[in-house]
Amino acid sequence: MGKKLEGARVAIRSRRAVRGAQIGAEADISHSSHTRNIRHVVHVCLVSIYSIGVGSSGILLLGIVALWAFGAVPHWVQRREQLAAAWRAEATEEELRLLERRELSRTSSALPRSSGRLLAAPRPVAQPVAAPSPAAAGPAPSGKGSRPVAPAQPAVQPAAQPAAASPAAALLVLGGTGLVAAVPALLAVLGVVPLAVAPVGLALLGLLVAVGRRRAAVRQRAAARAAALDAQARTRDARRRAAERHAAQGRAETSARAAAASAAAAAATFAAERAAARAAEQHERAARAPQRTATVPRRRAVGE
Repeated sequence: MGKKLEGARVAIRSRRAVRGAQIGAEADISHSSHTRNIRHVVHVCLVSIYSIGVGSSGILLLGIVALWAFGAVPHWVQRREQLAAAWRAEATEEELRLLERRELSRTSSALPRSSGRLLAAPRPVAQPVAAPSPAAAGPAPSGKGSRPVAPAQPAVQPAAQPAAASPAAALLVLGGTGLVAAVPALLAVLGVVPLAVAPVGLALLGLLVAVGRRRAAVRQRAAARAAALDAQARTRDARRRAAERHAAQGRAETSARAAAASAAAAAATFAAERAAARAAEQHERAARAPQRTATVPRRRAVGE
């Protein structure tokens, strides 16, 4: 049994030395390196359990590894959820931009036709139109091909997102907690302290994992609430801008219809006036025709 313990200690020390040199040589700590570190620890613990034999110390090391993995997996899941939330926010912003472009294209394609009808009408005469209220007043078309421009709206500031911890900091925290939990167990395995002290590290690790998960859940709920409020604010702002553009387009179309109707009325009035003038002129000519025929014989008699 002593030879097995000594062999296990030498194997653990050699593997830790090799792994420490590899970690020191790596410049970038990423999710893959963290996964390899966990696999290495699991492998070392399994080798230790196999060398020592299934006993209380081996089960203790296996529990430490399980708790460490229990703390690392939620961190990875939370990171993936944060990335998914960021992708959803980008997709929402792209949909809002597409909606605004469609509304602008519809407005620009509808207004030039109404202005063309206005310019084609003969002799447009402006009719008095009731002035809109200041609250409902909006920009009107000023010339050919013009379109109403929505007033400048204050930009909606995105809600501040909580700063996520860097992978290096998370790896350091996990390594520290694992070390705190593993030191009493290793000391108990080496015989420095009694085995009754070994569960202290497990209890401390479990407490740290519970506190970390609680804080991560609180941060995640706060981030989700802030993202939902931000999305609602953006949606309300986009709907308000669309309603204002629709109202401006309706006012422009109403003005164009009123101007076209006034132009048609003016053209009808002008045609009626010309017809009345022609009828009066023809009536006057018909009235003067007998007088001219009566004066012609008198002139002949005077000449004779």
